[in-house]
Amino acid sequence: VAKEKAEAEGVRQAELAAKLEAERAAREKAEAEAARQAELAARLKAEREAKEKAEAEAARRAELAAKLEAERVAKAEAAATKLDTLLAQGDAALEALRLTTPAGKNAVEFYRRALALRPDDLRAQKGLDQVVEKYVALAEREMRRGRLSRAKSYLDRAKSVVPNAVSIEAKQIELAELEAEMDSRAVAEQTQPSSQASATSGSAPPKKPAVKPVAKTAQRQVPKKTFEFDGNSIRVLDVD
Repeated sequence: VAKEKAEAEGVRQAELAAKLEAERAAREKAEAEAARQAELAARLKAEREAKEKAEAEAARRAELAAKLEAERVAKAEAAATKLDTLLAQGDAALEALRLTTPAGKNAVEFYRRALALRPDDLRAQKGLDQVVEKYVALAEREMRRGRLSRAKSYLDRAKSVVPNAVSIEAKQIELAELEAEMDSRAVAEQTQPSSQASATSGSAPPKKPAVKPVAKTAQRQVPKKTFEFDGNSIRVLDVD
């Protein structure tokens, strides 16, 4: 009986040990699964948060880009409006022959301010070319009237607008030739009276009429001479 009792107790202890071992194994397995699930949940949460953060950043960047684009469009439209206004003001000043004066209200300043907004604007560049042509035309008019200093002044102004304009160089050459021709004519006119005097030196000098003395001699007014150039020849004019 004692032996059977001992054997039965051994079997019970073995069963209990096996049960405890099975429970421990099950608990460890459950804990491992719980740890795996927690790790997976943490990883999924981190991925979700990272995705949400990336989406929020993308939305912020898109909003900023849209804002910048709207500002750029508004700025471009304002610049275009200002450009059109400057060009219109330049055209009006050109029409009124306010080419380089008065300061702040002349065609050259309006066109140059337009080019500062858009350096490649053809309308503003054409406006400056038209200013040059106006000055060249004014210089040509003064050359025809024989007022060469004023013609030179107009060409100098044209050169200050577009220094390398071909029309200016051509007109400067024409002006230099005209100045040389007028100088030659002036020298010829100065030498002509002495030549006439030499030709008549052999004859007896004419008697001078008696002149009554006067209390005060009036200063003789010498008429000023100017010239007129019609494009082919020069004509000397006497101006009072």
